[in-house]
Amino acid sequence: SHGDRVIDLVEEGPCTYTVMEEFRGKPMDSLPVPMDAEIVHRYAEQILQVLDYLHTREPVIVHRDLRPGCILVSTHGTVQLLGSALARVVHSSVAKTLFRGGGSPEFAAPGQLAGAPSQPTHDLYSAGAVFYYLLTGKPPTPGLQRLRSGEALEELPASVPASLAKVTMGLLEVEPENRPASAAVALEVLCAHAERGQVSLPELAT
Repeated sequence: SHGDRVIDLVEEGPCTYTVMEEFRGKPMDSLPVPMDAEIVHRYAEQILQVLDYLHTREPVIVHRDLRPGCILVSTHGTVQLLGSALARVVHSSVAKTLFRGGGSPEFAAPGQLAGAPSQPTHDLYSAGAVFYYLLTGKPPTPGLQRLRSGEALEELPASVPASLAKVTMGLLEVEPENRPASAAVALEVLCAHAERGQVSLPELAT
């Protein structure tokens, strides 16, 4: 699993551009959904590994725009996150979240939409939203909407393994204190009692 690999930084006036390593793959939002839970488990494991890496840097790196359109999937099922340099948290009190217009509120944490300082838990919520989308074929009801209305999130299909369902729904808790404490904790729950089978990956041929 990979985050962006920066080859070079180019400064031009007030703008800084990154030159990234080439990665051959398709955006996750171009793949057919819902997906088999085993495939989602493989993607979820990789995404959480990348977030664990970003969130344990010094200073902490927060992705801020985790959604299917920002995740590439290779023909071998390897995922790569795009745009992981969007936010670098040095002091949580000053690293404000800037919700990007190109994103989708269905994949953003309630606190992120409300303009709270960038926090790793925002990425965790977004990861849960991505897993939910892959498992159900549709994004979850926006968290800010659920927070304000008290609306319950529609349950996952009964066929989803308990560990994957627990992680997905836990990450989508509207209150950050109710989510897993870190990507590493979520990954530990995800991998507990995981049953691996032989499942074909989605067709990615161009």
